Amino acid sequence: MMSPHAADRRRHPMRLDPLVWHLATPEHLLLLLKRLQVPPAKLARELGVSPSAVSMWHHHTRVMPSKYRALVRARTQLAVQHAAEVSEKMALRAPTEALRQGIREEFQAIVDRWAAEVRAADGWYGQLRQHYDAVGECLATSPMTPDTREVLRLLLAHMQALVQHGPEEPRA
Repeated sequence: MMSPHAADRRRHPMRLDPLVWHLATPEHLLLLLKRLQVPPAKLARELGVSPSAVSMWHHHTRVMPSKYRALVRARTQLAVQHAAEVSEKMALRAPTEALRQGIREEFQAIVDRWAAEVRAADGWYGQLRQHYDAVGECLATSPMTPDTREVLRLLLAHMQALVQHGPEEPRA
């Protein structure tokens, strides 16, 4: 018999904090796609760009044009959802509960590590810059949805806390 928690996880694939999605730079999104083993050529096809363009974005030789950022974010979110579903199917086929739990934790660790890297990018100044950029993206959203307003509220609260705390002093 499936536990209620497992059944709930199948109905509602894992979601990341919406704030993390808005803080993630194109480089962060490409990194997660790589960790989820999404082929760059597949991403290129879906975006209607050349594989060499995606390769240049991956290798930081060319900046991803802003018109692709929302599409890459949406594609990355779908990749996480798909990977969560595949991971859960693998877990359900595992012969023991310990193996099932291990499979779930392994996938969750990939996503948790990525989210922590996004939140901690470049220290205090980098976090403030990420929040500033994400606020700009939210304000450019038309029409502004209730979810976007909530993300905007969270971003501004985080920015306020960052400014009040100030940058960490360099360690000797």
